[in-house]
Formats: sequence, C-alpha cells, structure tokens
Amino acid sequence: MNFEALVAEYGYAAIGLWVFMEGETSLLVGGAFAQQGLLRLSIVMGIAFTVTLTVDQGVYWLSRKGGQAWLAKRPKLQPVANRVAEWIARYPNLIAIGFRFLYGMRTVALVLIGSSGFPPARFFLLNVIGTALWVATYCGLGFAFGKAAERAFMRLGQHAWWIVAALGLTALLVFLIVKIKRRSLTKPDVL
Repeated sequence: MNFEALVAEYGYAAIGLWVFMEGETSLLVGGAFAQQGLLRLSIVMGIAFTVTLTVDQGVYWLSRKGGQAWLAKRPKLQPVANRVAEWIARYPNLIAIGFRFLYGMRTVALVLIGSSGFPPARFFLLNVIGTALWVATYCGLGFAFGKAAERAFMRLGQHAWWIVAALGLTALLVFLIVKIKRRSLTKPDVL
C-alpha cells in the first residue's frame, strides 16, 4: 500500500485522534493533505471542529467541579494560573474565545474558565466561535503550506521524501521533549 492509499484509508481517523492528542500540528498536516488532494478540507475541518469542541466542553464541565483541586495538585502551574486568572477577570469573553491560541496556557485557561463559574451557555457559544477560528486558522495555514511544500518537492526531486522524513522525526522529537518537560513540571518534587 502506498502513502496516498494509506492517507486515503486512515487519514480522517488519524486526524481525529491526532487532534484529540495534540492539535495544531494535526490541523497543519490535515490542511496540507487536503491541498494535495489526499483528503477533503471540509471533512478535515469538520472532524477537527467536532473533536476539539467535544473535548473542550468535557474539560469545562469537569473543571466546574474539580478544576480548583486539579490546579491545587500542580503548584508549578500557579504562576501561569495567576496570569490567566487575571486575563479571565479582565477579558472573560475574549479568553473564552481565544484560550486555544494561548500555547502552553490553554489547558490551565480552560480549567480556570470552567472553575470560575463562567456561564455554560455563554461558554458554549464562545467556544464554538473560538473552535471555528482555531480550526480555520491552522487548516488554512496547512493548506497554504501544502502548496509551498508541493513547489519545494518539485525542486528537490528525489530527496524531498528524505527531507520530509527528517522534518517529521524532528517534529516528533520536539513534541516528545515538550511532553516530558511538561510532565516533569507538573509532578511534585519528592524529598
């Protein structure tokens, strides 16, 4: 089975799972695949929107009951939580729309929104708007990148796939390093 057939067969499911686990990278890749004609952009965006909105709503509802306890168990997140709490107090609607764009702060922001008593109906409406903006932005960037990558691949010829593999491996390593670093920041110190 060649690469295009793999993407056609499993691409949408992979995008859905990847959006659940990470986010931006999956949308960039999904947009690039759509530009190449391997996936349909509207379906990629629909899957990304549905998964993201569902996860955000779930975290919001869980945070209404246990958000403060979750944050209390992670004292190293307190400086970020304090900063985000100030932003929520000043710009609640803007943060509810844009928390997803706050890389490195988005989970804390979502937990604080949920635990702050933010009205459920208002959060849902603002989350729909924010999710749509986020999905459109990153899928659009991926689509644009796909066109640029196609031109670059034509110039690079047979070496293009080695470069893509190296970039993919580098992205995976960076992702794993960030995850490990975040995990070490949230684990309590043992004396």
